[in-house]
Amino acid sequence: CKRRSANASSTRDTVQDSVTSQLLTKLDGYSELNNILVIGKTNLRESVDPALTRPGRLEVSIKVQLPNRDDRTKIFDIYTKLLLQHHLLEQNIDIERIICDTHGLTGAHIEQLVRIAINNALRRGVMKVEKFQNI
Repeated sequence: CKRRSANASSTRDTVQDSVTSQLLTKLDGYSELNNILVIGKTNLRESVDPALTRPGRLEVSIKVQLPNRDDRTKIFDIYTKLLLQHHLLEQNIDIERIICDTHGLTGAHIEQLVRIAINNALRRGVMKVEKFQNI
């Protein structure tokens, strides 16, 4: 939830303030229960209302980094495994170059890249994936 604004200048700010307030109320209500785990996610950590991250609420913060070269290799292995098992991936594809070219992409982007390559091959009527194009 976005940081609550001092002066809600628009309807969107008012709605966000309301949602944040409701979330804070709900989080405070869960403190009595021992079997509840609440997980939040954001790409904009600096815009999160500090009240959400105080002790007793969302107090633990874990930063998830983008995948490194080895991670991207493993991700490609996961998403191309079936293609390789069924001989649906051309042998001349330079996976190492693709891994280098995907620096800065998330695992979801890499999955999408493989899916797009499969869809492009199917649309062209090709029986094997011949190339990957960066998103």
